[in-house]
Amino acid sequence: MKSWSFSRLEVFEKCGWRAKLQFDDRAPIPPNPKGDRGTAIHDSAQDYVRGMRDDLIPECAHFKNELDALRPLFSKGDVLIEDEWGFDREWKHVGWHGEWRTTSTLPTGAILYTANDTESDFRDVSPRELAQRDGLQRWPTHLLFMGILYEWVPAWCRMKLDFMVWLSPTKVLVIDLKSGKKDGNEIKHTEQGQLYAVGVMLKYPEVEEVVVEFWYVDQNDTKPNKYSATQAARFLQNFTARGQKATSGVYQPRPSIFSCKWCPYRPEHQGGNGICEHATGAAPRRAAPSTSSNPLFFDFGKSK
Repeated sequence: MKSWSFSRLEVFEKCGWRAKLQFDDRAPIPPNPKGDRGTAIHDSAQDYVRGMRDDLIPECAHFKNELDALRPLFSKGDVLIEDEWGFDREWKHVGWHGEWRTTSTLPTGAILYTANDTESDFRDVSPRELAQRDGLQRWPTHLLFMGILYEWVPAWCRMKLDFMVWLSPTKVLVIDLKSGKKDGNEIKHTEQGQLYAVGVMLKYPEVEEVVVEFWYVDQNDTKPNKYSATQAARFLQNFTARGQKATSGVYQPRPSIFSCKWCPYRPEHQGGNGICEHATGAAPRRAAPSTSSNPLFFDFGKSK
């Protein structure tokens, strides 16, 4: 796992092995009806604020007044919807996937792509797209375009905001729509809001205060939190350490009744696809029989 988001971090900290299976190995997971419902709720609310529809699905009806208030602000340019942010390892803002940055050195082992077509701006094309376009076996790490050398800086942390509202030049409101239960998720959602505050203040250094509101559509409830730049700086240290651990390439299995209960890779008889060998309740691997002919060496438990 070379990049992380809050949801990926949550998976990793519950069980590193699941993160490996899901994000590195791309092991298949069954479709989640709850995810489809969440997408429908977000689409309804966001399209309503954009003015693309005049009705709301029933789940959003409780927040019609609040969404009505956002519509004129969106028309004025004071509301960002579904904004996608990427940050590199130094917490500098980059594109969702990353960006090409100028450099003066071409290190040993670099994979250079020389752009001969000067009519296209290759700086808007990712290494993956370049490789797919030209049938390359490996993704380029460097780009030579119009006589200028660039290196690819990938996004390390990503976050996507449902709504971001400019309340003043120095104050921002972030709104996150939540479906499903609220009770039991307060700590997780608070931490997610703290990451939003970090992202806002890194992308917009002029902001002094961030208000994060979670709108629980199934409970008709909200949970607001207010953060200062000083608080965001403390959160940044915490998320830096956690993000570095999540992207270290070390995946520690943490099987337990709680972490395995809803994991898609749990044993088949528990409703999963049975891929994970570490899951609680998974059939143990059968050890190879002993090849020793010496009766003093006992095959403790292996032959049972």
